[in-house]
Amino acid sequence: ANVGSRQVWFCGLCQYVNLVGTAIGYTITASISAAALYKADCFHKNGHSADCGVYTTMYMAVFGISQIVFSQLPNLHEIAWLSILAAVMSFSYSAIG
Repeated sequence: ANVGSRQVWFCGLCQYVNLVGTAIGYTITASISAAALYKADCFHKNGHSADCGVYTTMYMAVFGISQIVFSQLPNLHEIAWLSILAAVMSFSYSAIG
């Protein structure tokens, strides 16, 4: 299709909005999951009557900082190990439940 500059701009805007929303959702989900793991470990060690309150803000900050660090790598060839780590983590997640 032959589109004009306004349609291209609008399409790009929609893609960036989707990307930002996905990144925010992924960060929130990761921090909630990390907090849930901490809470489960706390209950396991101290019993279910223990006060195991946890805030997800710290986990969001740690996850965000790790995203910033990984975004500074110049090319994908330097992080090939990350693909292996992601596969191992994915397999581990499926084995937990």
